Amino acid sequence: MAGSFIFTAKVRFRSKSMNERPPFNFFDSLPAIAQIILLLLAMVLGLFIGQLAGLGLAELSGLGREMLSDPSWKPSDSFERTIYRSIALVGHLFTFLIPALLYARFLIRDHRRSYMQTNNRPQPWQLFYGSFWIIVAFPVAQYLYVLNQGIPLPKWATSLEDSTNELIQALLVMETPFEFLFTLFVMALVPAVGEEFIFRGLIQRFLEKGSQNSHIAILISATIFSAFHFQFEGFLPRLMLGLMLGYLFFWTRSLWVPIFVHFIYNGLQVAAAYFAPEAIGEAAENPDLSVETYQLILALGLTFLLGYYIRSRSQQLLNPPTNE
Repeated sequence: MAGSFIFTAKVRFRSKSMNERPPFNFFDSLPAIAQIILLLLAMVLGLFIGQLAGLGLAELSGLGREMLSDPSWKPSDSFERTIYRSIALVGHLFTFLIPALLYARFLIRDHRRSYMQTNNRPQPWQLFYGSFWIIVAFPVAQYLYVLNQGIPLPKWATSLEDSTNELIQALLVMETPFEFLFTLFVMALVPAVGEEFIFRGLIQRFLEKGSQNSHIAILISATIFSAFHFQFEGFLPRLMLGLMLGYLFFWTRSLWVPIFVHFIYNGLQVAAAYFAPEAIGEAAENPDLSVETYQLILALGLTFLLGYYIRSRSQQLLNPPTNE
């Protein structure tokens, strides 16, 4: 009798628990456009906080906040470059990574890892072929950059582009192994994690849920990704990068794959500036951006074939054939 009573009580308790509704989640009720706007507002707020933190860091370092408001100022030694990289690091953390983590923690909440698909471990071959895919497509990106150069820009956009390029070139001056490793961290690793969390892990997922069309979600998130960098002369090649990263995320269903590939893409540029600064400087002074037709056709063909291979093999991994 006692055992029967306990069994009955357990059944009633389980039935009651199964009938209870899950707690209301405000995030689930928001349309995709509202989710994106809310996230962008969080990023703008983070940008403002990051700028204030950068000003504080400049004051504490003894350089003074005037240097940040002087467009002609450039870091002249290792100490100034380290401080400027630190300011860039703080700005990026507050603009991308921290808003992404807070948004996921307080709005997506308990299912944030499965939603952003950070719970799926990537396969080594996905990391290798994904990185190789980006390298193979470089002539295509170079051709798009040439096309982008032919688009007339307003004066304010050209001025912003020049100042941004000068800043990047100043940050890529590295004279010691420490500077190289710190630059690799600031300009390759942290942007890869923060930007992929924002643009693929959140915005692309918002759009996938809202539009029920993954291709549209990838295109829109890649467009936002390229536009948010405010480097208009590189909009088209960066759009292509965003598309490739978006499809890697869609095919593999692991956010760590585009994060790793994004890091490799950024890291190769940092490594080239450190190990071959003379070649990079010569290329900047006498740029030869033309791409031969056969190079473009070959790159397009290899990009398509390798992308098809990554997609097909990833689908087999996610949907293994069943033996009946």
